[in-house]
Amino acid sequence: MKRIHKYLDIRYEKHLKEWDSVIAICGSSGVGKSNLGLNMAEFWYTKLKGICESEDIKHFCMNKEDFVTDLSDCIPLEMTIFDEAGELSSRSALSKFNKSMMIAYQVIRADKIFTILILPELWYLDSFFRNTKIKALFHVYKRGRVACWLSQKVKTVVQLNQSRYLKNYYLVKPDFYDTFPIYKGVMAESYLKMKTNKTTQARLKLKEEISEKSAVTERDLRNAKIKALLEAGLTQRDVANQLGVSQATVNRTGSDSD
Repeated sequence: MKRIHKYLDIRYEKHLKEWDSVIAICGSSGVGKSNLGLNMAEFWYTKLKGICESEDIKHFCMNKEDFVTDLSDCIPLEMTIFDEAGELSSRSALSKFNKSMMIAYQVIRADKIFTILILPELWYLDSFFRNTKIKALFHVYKRGRVACWLSQKVKTVVQLNQSRYLKNYYLVKPDFYDTFPIYKGVMAESYLKMKTNKTTQARLKLKEEISEKSAVTERDLRNAKIKALLEAGLTQRDVANQLGVSQATVNRTGSDSD
């Protein structure tokens, strides 16, 4: 993580001079986006306080409510992380999230907060963030491997993909590549408990939705699978390919779930 650490060192110095930062970590489900976020968080808090503690996992948020709360509670120079993990699987949920983010960052822009947004795709974010707030895009293209575009190139990536149906970050050469390990630091155990709890909640919700119906049809089962996979963090395209349905069906089912 030599290049990533160098980038965080630079951002830290800028934060000392009244800057704030918002970066995005994107990639398909299962490639290790959360591992990268956790590694970054431990490096940042060690630099900020001299030590990262297990309780710092409180800044790693797995739902919108916790993220908004942590964002408002953070003191200057702290880092907060939002791991989307299926929270934004419907269009209406995405719209509400972007609206909340725009309001929040108009209020806290002078508070020197470092924000990491972990998302399947950069395009989940409102154009306000893509064009004005994102200081860097980290694309985890393979487990343990990441490409990074800094702010000026992020703007070019956005411009070149504006009218493209199939988006491609690599129309622009990344500023750097780096590798990162599976996270095994002081927050690992607490993170695993959080992730297990969220998975359990998703399964219970799926069970309740199925139990509410007196007669479960093939369509009901298909829709339940779509919702469960979206909540687990898969992209609409991944879900469509896995279940053999159209992306429009996945999008419609996800929208109905909000």
